[in-house]
Amino acid sequence: MTPVIRLQPWQELALLQGPFDRRFERGPVPSKIEAREWKPAIEMQMTALSVILKLEVPGIEAKDLDVQVTREAVFVKGQRPVPTPETKGFFHSEMNYGRCDRRIPLPVPIANNQVEAQLKNGILTLTLPKLSAVRPEVVKVSIGQSDRKQQNDRGETRLEVPSVQVTEPTDLETDPWAA
Repeated sequence: MTPVIRLQPWQELALLQGPFDRRFERGPVPSKIEAREWKPAIEMQMTALSVILKLEVPGIEAKDLDVQVTREAVFVKGQRPVPTPETKGFFHSEMNYGRCDRRIPLPVPIANNQVEAQLKNGILTLTLPKLSAVRPEVVKVSIGQSDRKQQNDRGETRLEVPSVQVTEPTDLETDPWAA
C-alpha cells in the first residue's frame, strides 16, 4: 500500500514569503536605481476623421522626446534621467528610469504631415488625421417635389433624384442612422 502524502502548498508558500517580506521591508539599496529600457503604455481612439493616440511618459519633458510619424506607424523615443540617490534621498524606487522606446502600428493610413501633439501631465496626446481616401463619406440625398419618373426603352420606370450632396462627416456622424 502506498502511503498518502498530503500536500500543503499554502504552508510551503508561507515559508518562502518570510524572506521576500524582509527583503522588501528594507527596500533596495539606493545605489541600485538603474536605467533600463521601458515601453510607455498607450491608449488609441478612432474617430471619423482621425486617430487619437495617448502615451504615458511621466517625468519626460518635451525636449527629451523624439516623435516620428509615418502613414502606417508612430515611433516614440525618450529619456527619463536616473536620479542620484544622494540628491533625491531615495531609499526605495519602483519607477521607470532610462530610455523608453515604442513603435505603434496604426489601424488606418494617416496624413503624417498634419499631426498635432500635446504633452500635459505626463500624457503625450497625438491627433493623427486620417487620409481623406479612408475617411467615411456621408451622402445626403435630397428628395424634392420635382421628382420625375422616367421610362426607358425597355419599359422600366426609374425615379430621378434631383440632387445629391456629399459632405465631410463630423465626429458625431460616424453612424448616420444613430439617433
